[in-house]
Amino acid sequence: MKKLIFAILLALFSFACYADIRNFSAREIYVGYYFADNYANVIEYDVVHTGKSRDIRADVQLLEDSIMNAEFAKNKYEYDYFSSAEESISNEGNFVKINLDLICSENVSFATMEDLLSKTLGRSVIIKVEGEKLNVYFEGAGIQIRSNNAEGAYRKGDTILMSWPSRLSKMELVFGVDTVVANKIDEYVAGKKASPEKTSEEIDFMKNALPELEGVERRFQDDCDIIRLKDLVYYGKLIEAYKAKIGKYPFAQTNRTVYSLIYNNMQKQYAVDTNPNEHVLVSPRDFFQELEKGLGAPVNQHFDPQYVPLHRPVFYIYMVQGDEYFFAVHVSKYYSFSKKVASHYYKVEISSGDDLPYKIYSVDTLASNPKFTAAVLQQVSNEKFFEEREEKHRQEY
Repeated sequence: MKKLIFAILLALFSFACYADIRNFSAREIYVGYYFADNYANVIEYDVVHTGKSRDIRADVQLLEDSIMNAEFAKNKYEYDYFSSAEESISNEGNFVKINLDLICSENVSFATMEDLLSKTLGRSVIIKVEGEKLNVYFEGAGIQIRSNNAEGAYRKGDTILMSWPSRLSKMELVFGVDTVVANKIDEYVAGKKASPEKTSEEIDFMKNALPELEGVERRFQDDCDIIRLKDLVYYGKLIEAYKAKIGKYPFAQTNRTVYSLIYNNMQKQYAVDTNPNEHVLVSPRDFFQELEKGLGAPVNQHFDPQYVPLHRPVFYIYMVQGDEYFFAVHVSKYYSFSKKVASHYYKVEISSGDDLPYKIYSVDTLASNPKFTAAVLQQVSNEKFFEEREEKHRQEY
């Protein structure tokens, strides 16, 4: 009896060990990285069963379940910077194909390129800019380089070098993979199965929301962001009221761009004008005086509630040229109406008119956005602290 129980447990343990999506391999893999879109596509062609488990049908079911939950890439490749937007598996007649649409949460860099290629190839990949070339090095055992958009692919001993021009919009590569033990799985895969399609807003979130702040910093920045967003609408309405009364935006000139960085005295040392384009810079004092002069009434002065920059600037920006103005605040996290600049650095921007593909809004459009309304109606957790800081700088100039 004890032997029987032991045999059953051993069988279950063996199945648990070997019933894994790593029991599958592809004889050919396509990798495409589209830099401007923060998007990568990995396609596995001729997927075969290579594991020690004898229950191929059960393994295929596990494989299909992981793909329908968009978890195959996470479980098999464990990318650091890429997440699945959509995954699918299909029977192509005489072979099985797995398609992975991946979204990158960071701007393209050596780190993201190395992450994608290293994890997909299953070996260390080193990327260097050498002269005018973007060179990719990796160990070549068990790999055959096939079609690609590189300028050259070279094998020297055990090392493969692939070379692209340093100015590159997309990287594409197809390579063959040696498989020692392989069982076809065509008969176990019927038609096509796919994970649910993501909405455009879900894709936008995947591209732009990560990584997120944590702990004390997150709580502080959540409070700051509420105030920054309220200030954005506050200034937008003042600027539009000025135009309604005067007939043009503050400091508007036909052939000259005018900027003003809006900061208080605690932020002044960090408010550096780095704009390389020709422009006139107006001081915060002059900005407020011009608003008050045009409106014929005092104006409360609002500033970013953070004194010292971390990840993002601590000033607001006003820009005007002719009949067009822009006003921007810098927030710490993703909103559906924000634009990502870098990790923990987003811009929310209003203008004289809407440019929705670029997430630029008139003040009325933004103020009527339900998600913006929900954001500014959030409760500030440390109200007294921020009220005292606001009052301290209300009439700074």
